[in-house]
Amino acid sequence: VSFGDLRIDDDWILDALYNEPLRIRSYLAHNLWLEIHQPHYLDIKPFAKAGADVIFVEVFLNGKYNGVYILSEQVDKKQLQIQGYNGMIRGELYKAINWGGACTFDWLPSYTNSSRLWGGYEYKIPDESEVTNWDELYNFTDFVINSSTSDFKEDIWNRFNKENAMDYYIYLNLIRAEDNTGKNIFMGKIDVGESYFYTPWDLDACFGTDWKGENDTKTNNILTNGFFRRSYAYNAGGFKTDVGNRWHAYRNNILSTESLETFFDHAYNTLINNNVYDRE
Repeated sequence: VSFGDLRIDDDWILDALYNEPLRIRSYLAHNLWLEIHQPHYLDIKPFAKAGADVIFVEVFLNGKYNGVYILSEQVDKKQLQIQGYNGMIRGELYKAINWGGACTFDWLPSYTNSSRLWGGYEYKIPDESEVTNWDELYNFTDFVINSSTSDFKEDIWNRFNKENAMDYYIYLNLIRAEDNTGKNIFMGKIDVGESYFYTPWDLDACFGTDWKGENDTKTNNILTNGFFRRSYAYNAGGFKTDVGNRWHAYRNNILSTESLETFFDHAYNTLINNNVYDRE
C-alpha cells in the first residue's frame, strides 16, 4: 500500500516522537534533507531518493489513542536504488548505529567478516544471507584517516561524492544534529566504481534539543568528523571554498530565514489546526 506521497511498500517505520517537545523536529529534518539534496546518480537511477520521506499520522492501537507519529519510508536498497548482489558485491550500504572509530573517522579498528558489526557500523547490503565483506569500507576509512595529504587532496572526491559531502556538512550544522556526525548516518554506494555518499536517519535530536528532548543551547561551534575535518583543513578540491559559496547561495533561497520560518510554521500549524496538541 501507499500513504500520501510515500512509496508503495509493505514495510514501514512508525516513529513515536516521544522526546520531541513540539513533535515537529524529525518531520522537518527529514523533509529539509530531501529539499536540499538530490542523489548525484539520478541520471542513471531516476527513481532514487536521497533519504526517507515522512508524513504525520495519528496512531490508535486497539482503540487506544497513542498520539502523533511520523510514518517513514525505509532507507534501503529500494529507496536509494542500490545494485543488488549477483555473485559479486556491487552496491553497498552500512548503517552507523553506535559511536565507533570507523564511522567518525577518528581511528581504524580491525575487522572480521564473520561479524555484521564493525567500528560503529551495521552491515546492511549485501544481505547477511549473501555475503559479508568489510574490505571496501575498511579501505575507504583507512584512506580518509591515513593517506598522505597529497593523496587525500587528489583522490578523495573520486571515492566520496563531493556534492553529497557539501550538502550533508551544511545540513548537519544548519539543523545542529549533534547525534548525526558519525552515528545515525547511512554510508552507501550504488555500484562498483561509484563513489560513497551519506544519508541521514534518526533525526530527533536537532534544532535546539538533544536526544533526550532537553534544550541544547550550543550554537557557536562546528559539527564535524574526521572526514570533514580533513577535507576542510586541506581545502581538498576546493571543499572549504565551495562549501562557503554553497552556504551563501542556499541562504539566498531555500535556506533563507523567511523560507525556514515558513517551513517551521507549516509543520506547527498543521498540528495546531488538527488539534493534535489538544488530543495529546
